[in-house]
Amino acid sequence: MGSKTVVGDPIVVGDSTLIPLISIGADTRGVVDRKQEANKATSQAGAGAGVRTIAIIIVDKDGARIER
Repeated sequence: MGSKTVVGDPIVVGDSTLIPLISIGADTRGVVDRKQEANKATSQAGAGAGVRTIAIIIVDKDGARIER
């Protein structure tokens, strides 16, 4: 199984809009396993697959940029 990048729902904070880029796939299992130990509410996208935010697109009065 490979991984896939998806765009999450935009989140408006003040005058800025945050758009998460999320990676879903088998290669993110280690990240999810660590999060599960710290927080039992970590979501999973199926057996053996993990979910993690890889970057956020920030759109504000200065334009758009990507932050890792």
